Amino acid sequence: MRRQSAGRPAWPYERELAEDVKVKVVVHGHAREYFPDPREEFEYEFTPGERVADMLAAKGIKKELIMRVVAGGASVPLSHELCKGETIILLTPMAGG
Repeated sequence: MRRQSAGRPAWPYERELAEDVKVKVVVHGHAREYFPDPREEFEYEFTPGERVADMLAAKGIKKELIMRVVAGGASVPLSHELCKGETIILLTPMAGG
């Protein structure tokens, strides 16, 4: 059992031990304008075990707006587990005619 320091609650101490990690997210395509945050690039901080689908839900991005996800130069499914420091590219459907 972990000892609690005098004057220091256990929960924030436990939180400090958990390693928060980030991925860089790049969004390509016209559907970006329908995202809650229309920036082309942003960083997403996550906890180990989160997947691309979890990130989309957390950011309020409808998965129907994503045509393809690329990580490490390869197409990956929405179930791809996020890895510290990787770049996630979200491709939205093409527009035009």
